[in-house]
Amino acid sequence: MVQGAPVTAHGTLALTAPASLTARAETDADLSLLQALVPPQHPVRSFSGPAHLPLELDGPLCAPQWRATGALSNATVTLRDLPAPLE
Repeated sequence: MVQGAPVTAHGTLALTAPASLTARAETDADLSLLQALVPPQHPVRSFSGPAHLPLELDGPLCAPQWRATGALSNATVTLRDLPAPLE
């Protein structure tokens, strides 16, 4: 779980046959909050900067489809194999 990143969510759940789900969630977070989720051997050594992260779930309850996107602004990524960060 990422702490310090408020999430806005809304959706509907239809329990009539066939049951379906429509949900949307989004957050604006600093990428450095996600650093703890990156395994030590990952090619990305570190990242920072703001990110807008929306997530959508839609479809039958037994198999909803999800879509996630992200928008970065003034972000910095440091890769293990590159001497300077990408900005």
